[in-house]
Amino acid sequence: MGPPARPPLSAARRAGEAVVVVVVALALAGGLVLLGDPDLRGDQNAYNLLVAKKVTYTYRQGDETVTIVFFNDQVSSKESNLHD
Repeated sequence: MGPPARPPLSAARRAGEAVVVVVVALALAGGLVLLGDPDLRGDQNAYNLLVAKKVTYTYRQGDETVTIVFFNDQVSSKESNLHD
């Protein structure tokens, strides 16, 4: 016939397993950062992904608008619907 069915997980055991999974994932990620390639730790692009600064300015006058987007203090896009 086969082995008997396992009883369902209790709420306490389910919560405990979730905590263990989170702790192991954090430990693994930390180990990869500390023991990984030195270029990974010093990579400026990876830092920018974590600490990026985006600012959007929109100027309106009547039905005309100008929108300027700065990404890390550099202009990344400009849009306007100004009429001549």
